[in-house]
Amino acid sequence: MLSRPPEEITVGEVVRSLERKTNLTICFETPEKCERSQSCVSRNIWSSAFEAMYVKVDAMTLSVVHQ
Repeated sequence: MLSRPPEEITVGEVVRSLERKTNLTICFETPEKCERSQSCVSRNIWSSAFEAMYVKVDAMTLSVVHQ
């Protein structure tokens, strides 16, 4: 049972609540584990992809998904 109407719940909220980790790489959660995290080109690419993904899923509600 939903606590709010489907049009008020975003897909991003669902993903964040169901997934233990939502980061695409470990260096987002713990950048100190990678000595190159501050200068890594691929980290910047993954960061942009991660942000774009959440812009998209935060714009979708469950009412759109259900149709």
